[in-house]
Amino acid sequence: MEYTLDRFKELLEKTEVAIMGYPVKGSLTYLPYGFSIRQRLYDLGISLLHNLGFKQIILSDYIDLKDLLQLDKVSKISNKYYSINDCNFVMVAGHEIPFYVFIRHLLHNKYQKKYNFPLKYFIFDSVYRKPKNTKFPFNLGERKSFLECYTVHKTSLEACESIAEGVFWNKRFLQDILHLPSIEVERPLITNSKFSRKTICIDSITPLGQTVISGMTYFHDDIFTKALNVKYRNPANFQETPVYSTHFGVSENIFFSYLLNSFDKNGLKLLSTIAPIQISVLYSHPIETTKKSFKDLLRLLDSKGIRYAHEATDDMYKVVKTNNLKGIPITLIIKKNAIENIMCIRIFYNGKQENVNYENIIEIIEKAFAENDKSILEKFKCCEINGILDCINIREVNSVVGNGKVAKAFCCNDDKTILHLESLLNSGEILGFKENNICGRCIINNTVTNTIAFISKRS
Repeated sequence: MEYTLDRFKELLEKTEVAIMGYPVKGSLTYLPYGFSIRQRLYDLGISLLHNLGFKQIILSDYIDLKDLLQLDKVSKISNKYYSINDCNFVMVAGHEIPFYVFIRHLLHNKYQKKYNFPLKYFIFDSVYRKPKNTKFPFNLGERKSFLECYTVHKTSLEACESIAEGVFWNKRFLQDILHLPSIEVERPLITNSKFSRKTICIDSITPLGQTVISGMTYFHDDIFTKALNVKYRNPANFQETPVYSTHFGVSENIFFSYLLNSFDKNGLKLLSTIAPIQISVLYSHPIETTKKSFKDLLRLLDSKGIRYAHEATDDMYKVVKTNNLKGIPITLIIKKNAIENIMCIRIFYNGKQENVNYENIIEIIEKAFAENDKSILEKFKCCEINGILDCINIREVNSVVGNGKVAKAFCCNDDKTILHLESLLNSGEILGFKENNICGRCIINNTVTNTIAFISKRS
C-alpha cells in the first residue's frame, strides 16, 4: 500500500475515526469511534500516573497581567520561545508557565505545610501552540492536546534524579503498552540548553518517512522557577530557597503515530488492549436464540472485563467487514440451531472464522486476542528494524534520511562535532545520541567513540 497523507486522511474517515482536511488549518474532528480509541489510549497513560502518585490539576491559558514582567524573564532565557503575543494568553507548547504560577501560590506560607515534596501533578488539556510548518495533521492547528506531568523538588540533585521516573513512564506508555516503533535518545544540549538542562526524547517511526516526537522528559532545573520567583520557605528558619523541576509527557502526536502505524491495506488493526470495542456481538432481530443464553454470554464477557458492543442486524457479514476495517479484534455471530434450539456462535478474528462452543468461548477469545496482538507487534517490530539503518559516512547518512529512514552512525557527542554534522546534512536533523556497548569511528572526525547519533526527517 502506498502510504501518503491523502491516503491517511481517507482511511481516517473510512474507518470512522475522524474527518479532516476542512478549512481550519488542517484541523481534525474526531468521530465517536475515534474519540473512544483516543480516550482509551490516554486512560492507560493516566492510570500509570495515578500509580506513580500524580494528581490532576486544571489550568487555563489565562495569565494575570502582574506576571508579565516575570514571564519576560522566561522569554529571555528561552530565546523568546515564550514570547507574549497577547496580554491574556501565552503562546507556548504547553502549560509550563501557568503551572509554575500555580506552584508559586501553592508554596505560599499559608499553604505549604499541607504539601510534601516532591510535588507531582499532571494536566490533560488543550493548549496553544506556535504554528509549525509541517505536513502532519496533528500539528497543523494552533490548539493541541497535551498530557503534561511535572515534579517539583527542594534540591537540584533530587530533581535531576527524578527524571528517571519520567523516562520510565514514557517508555512504559510508548514502548511497553503501545509498542510503537521508536527510538529513545538524549537530545544534544547545544540544541536545547535554553529550554532544559537535560532532555530525553522518544521519536516514533512512521510510514510517511518522518519521525514524530512522541514522548519527552525534561530536567528544567530552575529555568522556570527562578524566573517566576517560585520558592520554598523552610519552616525551621523561615529562609526562602528556590525549587527545581522536571517535566514529561505526550501530546496528540502519540495518537497520530499509533494510528499511522496501525493501518494496513485492509484498514485499521488495533491491539486488543487499545481497542475500545474488543468484541462485537451480532445477532438477528428478533434474536434467534433464547434470551437466557444470550444474556449468559454477555454476563460472561462482563465478568472477564472484556469491552464489547452488541447489535441486531439483518446483514451480519456486512457488519463483520466493517468491524474488520475498524480494527475490532473479534466479531461473534450468534444464531440458533433450528433443530436443537440452542445457541450457535461463529467467531471472526485475524482473517479467520470458525464455529465455537459456549463452554470454551473464553479460551477461544484469549487465543484470538493473542493472535491479533502478535501480528501487530511483529509488524511494529519490523517497522523499527527496517526503519533504522547503520551508516559509516555522511554520504550514507544523507541517502538514508533522504529515503525517509532513520540514519544511525557513530559520532562524538560534543558541540563542535554536532555543529559540523548539522552543516553536512542535506535534510533532516539530529534526533539525539545513545551510548553503545562497542566503539566505532566517528563519521565526522574519525576518532574512536561509543556514542551513536540518530538522524532523520522529523515532523
